[in-house]
Amino acid sequence: MNGIAHNHWKPVPFLRLGIPLIAGIGAAHFLPSLPIANKLLLIAVILWISTEFISVSRSKNLGVYRGILLHFIVMLAGYGRTFPFLQPINTPLSGKPPQQLALVLEQPFQQTTKGYKTIAGKIFIASNGKFTRLPGKILVYADSSVHQQGVTTGSVLLTRTKLMSLSQAMNPGAFDAAAYYHKKQIIYRCYLTGRSTRLAHNNRGTFISKIVEQLQQKCLKIFERFIKGKEERAIAAALLIGYKLELPNELINAYRNTGIIHIIAISGMHMALLFGLLQKIVTPLRKRKWLRHLLPPLLLLAAWLFALLTGASPSIVRAALTSTLLVLGEWWRRENNTLNFVAATAVILLLYDPNYFTDAGFQLSFAAVTGIILYSKPIAASWHSSNRLIQSVIELLAVTLAAQILTFPLLLFHFHRFPLLFLFTNLIAVPLSTGILYAEILLLILQPFPALAAITGTAIEYSIHWMNQWAIHTAQIPGTMIKGIYLSLHQTLLLLSAFFILARSFINGNRNLFLAGIMCLFLVAGIGSIRQLAVERQHLLIVYHIPKKTAIHLVEANRQYLMTHGRGEGSEWTEQLRNTAEWYWGGREKEQLQHTLINYPLIQSKNKLILLIDGGSYSRTSLLPQRADWVILIRNPQGSL
Repeated sequence: MNGIAHNHWKPVPFLRLGIPLIAGIGAAHFLPSLPIANKLLLIAVILWISTEFISVSRSKNLGVYRGILLHFIVMLAGYGRTFPFLQPINTPLSGKPPQQLALVLEQPFQQTTKGYKTIAGKIFIASNGKFTRLPGKILVYADSSVHQQGVTTGSVLLTRTKLMSLSQAMNPGAFDAAAYYHKKQIIYRCYLTGRSTRLAHNNRGTFISKIVEQLQQKCLKIFERFIKGKEERAIAAALLIGYKLELPNELINAYRNTGIIHIIAISGMHMALLFGLLQKIVTPLRKRKWLRHLLPPLLLLAAWLFALLTGASPSIVRAALTSTLLVLGEWWRRENNTLNFVAATAVILLLYDPNYFTDAGFQLSFAAVTGIILYSKPIAASWHSSNRLIQSVIELLAVTLAAQILTFPLLLFHFHRFPLLFLFTNLIAVPLSTGILYAEILLLILQPFPALAAITGTAIEYSIHWMNQWAIHTAQIPGTMIKGIYLSLHQTLLLLSAFFILARSFINGNRNLFLAGIMCLFLVAGIGSIRQLAVERQHLLIVYHIPKKTAIHLVEANRQYLMTHGRGEGSEWTEQLRNTAEWYWGGREKEQLQHTLINYPLIQSKNKLILLIDGGSYSRTSLLPQRADWVILIRNPQGSL
């Protein structure tokens, strides 16, 4: 059974538990501290256990009371598990003189535009000749001389460096790196140089991490040998093992703008494809009794090995955990309710780390899977065709459309954009990338036979080249992407409710559900109208905090004007500021302002005069006004005001 049964709740016990768990996690984010939460949890658990010794005949509603108490326990557990993660982290060593440290790396260095970076999972500080472990993890940046020492997973680096706190978001709408890394228990950052750093040990990695790293390097060498094109090789590595360090930004943007970025971001789709292939391979072996109990552990081993090989990202771990529950359910001959297994995966992950609740990848992954489970078959059934090829296309479109029903509001909320051609692009990219993925597995198998491997590698290279060019040219079509969309949290929740209710109303033919969904859409539009009224009245000046750069934004109603100076002027960082202003303040029109006169170094609005004193350009004092409402200093001007 894949859908929700008529009694709705009985077949999905983990979904019933997931709702109070999410309520508890949400309460920890929005409600103040509740000191007695742990005591309440203990009392509730004792009461729930004590009800086991009460005879059912004494109370007709005992089951109802036990159910309410269990939901209350789960909600308190979610609150108690989440609240400690939200407390400010103390960083007493931040900004102090350089410290003698020992860092144990939990992953290899990754190349960035300015050098290399990695994460040290363990930090030890030298004090009185002894090393004491510090709490949390550290974000490590390094120059090429450190990377050339052969550093890898599990390496121990001895260094003398200064610990710094993570940068908080200083500009409106900017990415908050400190909050992001806080969720990963990363509390410091540091920079290493070859002069102050040496490799102490290089064999501290676990047995599994060594095997995974060796397999990754083996795959990369095979791709380098048989796939000659650099971009094609980068896509091949990203598609199979999640290695994205060599992906060009142009390709990433093209795949993102056409709505097919998910095929190069290792996710549940890749796990489903490989798991489905394994299931087909082992199906004939299930007939043998002595193999019946051996195959499930082998399937699980393959699933988790692939998860580790691809870097164990949260999305692939979710897929591996769901596959594990499905295999175990089948092995133990339990009823396979897919929605219940998905809910069980969510509950387990949220109990392990409640920060997943606010993670965009977590939300999108489960929204897509839930949409596919609930709506793909009804959508495909409404377009049924007797032709097998047409029916296959219909089923693919149904899955793509079903995945978008619940992810659409989340995409708008997190990314403020939406690709309009997602149905068309996925119709081509998903089957093609599936074939490429299987061909890459075949290439790994055939690599001992150079002639066959070369033919396979050439086929993969041409296929990826065509897919890349097709994505780039499709992304250049005008109007393929809606940008600058703003949704508040309330609008997002209402839009999710509307899409869920409307989809159920179409499936069940329920008129009341349809009216309820339309009402939710009206509320979304109403909240948007209130914001639009505020946009029409706004008159803003924003001075950004950007090292070694100057950026001043003027926003008047729905118009924006950006003044910049610094390295890379007119490049990606300026366009990013314009895009942020587009969704954050509603500045969709990038034109000259109507009620503001800009005559550098003066900015004159209706009731304000703003003077810019620029240390990089000379302005005669006699030409400057005697008075100004605001004065903005740019590029360290010299002299006295």
